[in-house]
Amino acid sequence: MSKSDVHIALLMMVKNEHLRLHVTLQSVLGHVDSIVLYDTGSQDNTIEIASSFCKKNNIPFRLKQGEFVDFSTSRNVSLDFADTYEDIDFILLMDTNDELKGGTELRKFCKSQMNQPESAYMISQEWWSGQYIKYYNSRMIKARKGWRYKGRVHEWMTNIICEDDCRINTPPEVILYQDRTADDDKSLKRFERDKVLLLEDHEEDPTEPRTVFYLAQTCSCMGHMEDSLKYYSLRVNMGGFWEEKFQALYRCGELCEVLKRDWYESFAWYMKAFENTARAEPLIKISEYYKDKNWLLCYTFADLASKLDYPTQCILFVDKQAYEYKRWHLLGISGWYAGFYEQGKLGCKKAIEAGINVQLDTSNLKFYEEKEQNDRKILKQKLKEKTKRK
Repeated sequence: MSKSDVHIALLMMVKNEHLRLHVTLQSVLGHVDSIVLYDTGSQDNTIEIASSFCKKNNIPFRLKQGEFVDFSTSRNVSLDFADTYEDIDFILLMDTNDELKGGTELRKFCKSQMNQPESAYMISQEWWSGQYIKYYNSRMIKARKGWRYKGRVHEWMTNIICEDDCRINTPPEVILYQDRTADDDKSLKRFERDKVLLLEDHEEDPTEPRTVFYLAQTCSCMGHMEDSLKYYSLRVNMGGFWEEKFQALYRCGELCEVLKRDWYESFAWYMKAFENTARAEPLIKISEYYKDKNWLLCYTFADLASKLDYPTQCILFVDKQAYEYKRWHLLGISGWYAGFYEQGKLGCKKAIEAGINVQLDTSNLKFYEEKEQNDRKILKQKLKEKTKRK
């Protein structure tokens, strides 16, 4: 790609990524001006794949090789390397398996930001792992502005030369998407490595809430549910990022269900999560529990969930499907059995719009439509009889 009025470089840290590297590279084609790779010891053809891709598409390829230390240390080495290239204006930070969507909008955005004071940008990340999860993360920065990582694992960005930590969102069309079901790095070995690094961080600074949060999450991924509940419970009582506290409260509710604790323990956690932040996910969990047990309660919580706006202000692990489908599907079912037909019909229609289980929700909608037809027939008959009596 020829030099334009803005130079975006893709920066990736890689090791043995031959299975999924092509997904990321293909997604940025036509949208980045150079590719910078920091390889931490690949024994496959990762470097050859990237080099051949760049040669074929006339994209400058900048390679550095080294050893993996931990995530922040090694990523900072890659950032130091990228900053040596003065032609780079913006650095797009992607992992193997990320797919860039909205690259055209990203370039327009970068052009508009060239002379603006902000230098770090939040990009929407969407994961598919059986359900859609959406959150925002710092995934693009201006080059040579002092942005570096902290934390051995589940690292985060901070500015080492400026106290102003302001970050702004990129346009909503810009998305880093991952199909987590195709991720080849889900082994227990990976999570064991993460847990060791997190425990080291936690031992050094037991007051760091982010470390505790991701320690809890890693324990869940390993199937260590009691440990996960312990660390999430600890995170609940710490300060820091308010969305992590909501997630910790919510996960405590989920884990109590998984561990088959008394339902009211889960219920209490879900309500605390909702009181902390008015989000639909905990209400949906409560509604799901009461499905087939108590239709009035199932409807009550589904109805409340349906009245909430999508949390556009939230950046951490928003369950997109919960807002677009789950709450409406539950409302459609529970409205029928609880006798709230107007809201139930609306729930069915909204669920159908989501396009996830159209056949089932269309079948549910027919119950409401048939009832309306029967009600009209009955009303018509009553009016007819009343007219005769006159």
